[in-house]
Amino acid sequence: MKLVNALLLLELVCLAGAEVQKWIVFSSFANKKVFAVPAPQSSAAEPDAEEAGKGMIELASDFSEPVGVAIGGVAKGQPVLYVADVGKKTIVAFDINVAADSISLSKPERVVVRNQPARWLAVDRWDNLFYTNEETNTVMKVDSKTLRAGKQESVKVYDQTSKLLNVPGGIAVDNYYVYWGNKVDGQVHGSVVKGFEDPPADAGPSSAAMLAKNSLSTVGVCAAASNIFFTNPGAGHVYGIKKAGGDVAVVTSRATSPKGCGWDGDGTMFLADEGGDAIFSFPANQQVIAPMHHVTHVAQLEAGTGPTGLVVFTAYGSAGSFAVLASFALATLSWQYCILDSGMFSSSPLQIGAPDLTGLVRPYHCGATPHGPDRAAQVLLDVLGRLGSCCDLQTASGRCSRNADME
Repeated sequence: MKLVNALLLLELVCLAGAEVQKWIVFSSFANKKVFAVPAPQSSAAEPDAEEAGKGMIELASDFSEPVGVAIGGVAKGQPVLYVADVGKKTIVAFDINVAADSISLSKPERVVVRNQPARWLAVDRWDNLFYTNEETNTVMKVDSKTLRAGKQESVKVYDQTSKLLNVPGGIAVDNYYVYWGNKVDGQVHGSVVKGFEDPPADAGPSSAAMLAKNSLSTVGVCAAASNIFFTNPGAGHVYGIKKAGGDVAVVTSRATSPKGCGWDGDGTMFLADEGGDAIFSFPANQQVIAPMHHVTHVAQLEAGTGPTGLVVFTAYGSAGSFAVLASFALATLSWQYCILDSGMFSSSPLQIGAPDLTGLVRPYHCGATPHGPDRAAQVLLDVLGRLGSCCDLQTASGRCSRNADME
């Protein structure tokens, strides 16, 4: 524990002086482009009509039909933006560059998937890329080694034999499970389906199960620490459900046509309103899924922008990056002592309503989302949690372990 405390102290020092920028990156199907806007401070006032388009930065153009966006490579020091171009049947990758108050992409882009009409994307902590193909009713994966090798090879994770894929839409991952929505007959095939990122070979299609079946059509799907949110643009609703299952609730109907959404890794979910040319945000870590009373209009875009896919990119200064690397060093040490006893690897078919095991591989959230000195402790716990550590750490919020109640 002395090593734990030493590195935790190091993080406190590093993150105290680290500059953090958050960018909301989104695709515009209508404009065939990808844009970014800075995420506002929590105290920022909601924009009015005269501020439409304020802060918008065009990142890339020359797309045919851009939809899904996702970010990987953060842990390796070179963040990458992936964009699914349905019209060109490709997924392309751009290196992300940030400086001062600006963000840009390195050109030209790299094609990482070809001849696949991928529509929605997700990337896990280990930089494995997942996507849905609604033409073949499949959930596909490009593992991180394949991406690094520059090979354009995808493998099938789930297909129609599970009977839980019917024109799949949005997709989300939490480093252990994969979640997707169905755009057609969701009440039969699942409005949201939960499966394994790496399905057990002996379980087959039975390793996936319906998480929700309330909505006929689901487009966007997003994962927070312990909640799943999904959108139905036709109804104008955003729904929420716990990752372990339970009751579904309409959390907001403020957006005109909600499409993609993205978690900031902390306490906020951002939402693309394609019909209203707007970005909204709401709390992501509800303990009980219920209608939201605090939904914020964070950006009004230029008329006709129509944001579609959305992802949040957090850029740390050099000090923050060093602290994150220190966290990974500690996580690697703890891995060898804890992982064999963690019970993370199981070949049992997934059961909705069973105890939620994702605490082994997702961020720990004890009590309210921490800030200040406790925020640095949470960053460390986040990394340890994602790597499956079973070590307990003492923070100012109380004792946090893999068995803790998490938001």
